[in-house]
Amino acid sequence: MAAPNLDPRRTFGVKGTLDAYCPDNTLTTQYVKLQVWVSRESHRFEFEARCDETPKEISFWSTRDYPGDTISFRVGATSGTFNTYQYGPTVAYAID
Repeated sequence: MAAPNLDPRRTFGVKGTLDAYCPDNTLTTQYVKLQVWVSRESHRFEFEARCDETPKEISFWSTRDYPGDTISFRVGATSGTFNTYQYGPTVAYAID
C-alpha cells in the first residue's frame, strides 16, 4: 500500500480485513459494514460487503488535523428487524 502524495507528518494508512460470521438459511441477504472516522468526523470512510463476500481486504490513507487526533472504528451487520444495521461499540485510538 504505497502512500499517496500527502503531507508525511500528518498522513497515516490503515490496512486490514473485514470478516464476518454468516449464519445459514437467512431469509434476506446479510451485510457487514465497517465505519471509520478521523478527528471529530472530519474524514469518514465506510466499507460494506455482503456476508458471503467476506473476508474482504480494506485499506485507505488519510490525514489527521492535529497531533493527538483520534481514529474511531465501528462494525455493524444487518441483524436487526427488517434487515436493519445493528452496530457494536465504537473503538477509538489516538494518532500521534
